[in-house]
Amino acid sequence: MQFKRSWIYYVIGAVVFVAVFGINKGYWLFMLMGFGLGYLLHNWIFEKYTDFVNAFFTDELRKRQIKRKELEQELERLKEGD
Repeated sequence: MQFKRSWIYYVIGAVVFVAVFGINKGYWLFMLMGFGLGYLLHNWIFEKYTDFVNAFFTDELRKRQIKRKELEQELERLKEGD
């Protein structure tokens, strides 16, 4: 398994949490709940953002292709008119 750079933030966060609150069952459960909720929200927001960006660029790409085709057709009409 390869170490990911983002995991260092989780390790630092856990160390800071233990340093501030100490080792207590209630705090650990609270931290795990927060981590799980944060992870779910992160995945959900990231998925929504990715979908939005993909939809935007797909739509823009389609518009550019249509515009290019229209310009090519206009150029062909102009060439035939000469």
